[in-house]
Amino acid sequence: MRVLLINPAPQFYSGTASASAPLGLLSIATYLNRNEHTAAIYDRTIKHISLKKELDRFSPEIVGISLISFKPIKDALAIAAECKNRGLPVVWGGQMSSLLIDTVLDTGVADYISIGEGEATWLDLLNTLSANGDAHNVAGLAFRENGKTVYTAQREFLDLSTLPVIDWTLVDPEKYFQATFGCNKMMYICSSRGCFGNCTFCINETFNRCSYRRRPVKDVTDEIEYLVKNHALDGVYFAAELFCKHKKEVYELCEERKRRGLTYVWGCQTRIGIFSEEDFQYMYDNGCRWMFFGVESGSPEILRSIRKSINLALVKPTSDACAKAGITSIFSFIVGHIDETAEDLRKTVSLALSLNNAMYSFSCLAPCPGSQMLIDVQREKGFVPPKRLIDYTKVKYIDRPEPNFSKLPGKDITVVRDWFQWQSFTSPPQKKGEEKSRLFAIKVLSDVLRTAFSNGPVGFVQYSFSAAVKGISTFVNAYFYPNIRKKYGLYRNNSG
Repeated sequence: MRVLLINPAPQFYSGTASASAPLGLLSIATYLNRNEHTAAIYDRTIKHISLKKELDRFSPEIVGISLISFKPIKDALAIAAECKNRGLPVVWGGQMSSLLIDTVLDTGVADYISIGEGEATWLDLLNTLSANGDAHNVAGLAFRENGKTVYTAQREFLDLSTLPVIDWTLVDPEKYFQATFGCNKMMYICSSRGCFGNCTFCINETFNRCSYRRRPVKDVTDEIEYLVKNHALDGVYFAAELFCKHKKEVYELCEERKRRGLTYVWGCQTRIGIFSEEDFQYMYDNGCRWMFFGVESGSPEILRSIRKSINLALVKPTSDACAKAGITSIFSFIVGHIDETAEDLRKTVSLALSLNNAMYSFSCLAPCPGSQMLIDVQREKGFVPPKRLIDYTKVKYIDRPEPNFSKLPGKDITVVRDWFQWQSFTSPPQKKGEEKSRLFAIKVLSDVLRTAFSNGPVGFVQYSFSAAVKGISTFVNAYFYPNIRKKYGLYRNNSG
């Protein structure tokens, strides 16, 4: 069958991230093409040809829509409506579709939902439809029948070694290049799937069933080598909920990089407590330039409540070890936890300020679909999530405490978040022997301009204006509320 897999465009917003390659769709399309189907990718985040022209050009027999966040919902609904008008079957997939099954089916423009990992489900569904078979026999699906939602059998996870190496000719890789620490042509590459943790704010427990599965080192490096040789890739962000469960996995990946004579730099998202000071030095010597660590709170009580089982005593030594090796460390914190108090927040601020050589990623608590956190705030706080899919476009999770489930004033949360965000934007850590760097600010501004230009003249004006408003708002919150700053000790180097 001819399959068009579509990555919908995000609703205009004031974020600054560049487009990332649709890794899930790339894997599914590669898998289907290797199994006697014809799959193509239409990424509306970077390709601005009209939907109607693309459908006319490719003439698909079935369409897939990936929904991995709230931002592309409007475009996803418009795509699905046009496809249904043409009589095309529409399959929705991705994290949000899998976690909002009834909400998506309620739209009336979804024939099937592919739940979770999509490669085997898609192949089974296409083979079944081609043979006029019964979709009830395809594991990993949800659909409506006689007004009721039907769930087929749960599909077991794939052995990732059975998947082919991604075919990067399905997209233009250079459209996704980003500049970051030590590189100008960085891309996200999938190295593993899932995480063994069960943090209450995360969808991992539902979507990945707390499993961690690693891709073969050879396959990952084959992809990177292709991109280096054919597109001059010079940086890799290993896209994984957890990069390397055991330190030996890092050594295997680095040794393969060294064996092939590759010189790309790289970064990852990992966990406190896996690596030692010697490991960080080894990783730097083998290309690592940045690492992202999830800490989420400096309060032991909060960590217990969100099931974040890390040792807070290891956070500062980890930051110091990264700095000593030359690796930029970024630490993630969440503010506005359920019933968080001023004392809890002061502990978080104190811990963050002790990380002199680090950058920060502060966000507000977000009760995501599929998380235990959502269940908790519904039960304990009477929170009612949006009922219609389109209503999810209005939520302000992450950037602002709306709604606020803590015992703190919302303005306190906003000021603390924006102060740390501004610090990372304007004052990235200085490495020993180097002049003060403004790389992160330059990267953010570059992303803003590139994204603005990609949206056409009207989009450029709208995007630039919105990004400017957001930047000004962050600055005002960071520096125009001295009493709140004093309350939480928000003064770097004892300067006001």
